[in-house]
Amino acid sequence: MNNIYDTLLQIPVFQGLSKERFEEIIGNTRFDFLKYPAGEQLAWENDEYTNIKFIISGSIRTELNNSSRKIKIIETLPAPNVLVPNRLFGKATFFPLSVFAEEDTGIMQLDKQIFIELMQAEKIVLLNFINNISYRSQKGAEAFTNISSSNIKARFAFWILYFSSPKSRDIKIISKQKDLYSWFGVQRSIFINMLDEMKQEEILDYSVREINIINRNKLNSYYTKLLW
Repeated sequence: MNNIYDTLLQIPVFQGLSKERFEEIIGNTRFDFLKYPAGEQLAWENDEYTNIKFIISGSIRTELNNSSRKIKIIETLPAPNVLVPNRLFGKATFFPLSVFAEEDTGIMQLDKQIFIELMQAEKIVLLNFINNISYRSQKGAEAFTNISSSNIKARFAFWILYFSSPKSRDIKIISKQKDLYSWFGVQRSIFINMLDEMKQEEILDYSVREINIINRNKLNSYYTKLLW
């Protein structure tokens, strides 16, 4: 049981709580614990997001498509983590992507209203949640103020970082190269040169239909260096 609590306390929303206090919360709060075998789909794109979901064991794979279905971003998110917390509130309270169990995976979920009551009772949980959902919105403002339209490297790096989670791995972009360089509004030669340079930096590898991000942390450092 201690191992379970140790895992749960690594989830960003619960960090800072003592194990004793968290044991009390678990004992007095209705959490649902679900198991999904490898390959099973947890959620479909546009499903209503009514329960906040925490990955407590295994890992999940998400697939995000653009509106034309020509560009797909795939990533693997391991436990412990929280699944699309920015979709629990606001106007767009639905899954923007499809979710699959990458391996046998455990999910702990909590009804939205119960989660609201938990945040009202525990300021640490409330602050953690606010910080978590604020991160992505601040990234968007950072891109607008710091990235010039001509800096294709920074724009591409930001795009990957924005649409993937900080702890994710096996990030892949599935698309024809033509659709990607057209989407970024640059010539093919400029886009391929950018990929070649990032490949030399051991940030990514690519083929005609796929780009694999080898090291997201290095991509983040690369992006920061470009801004300064």
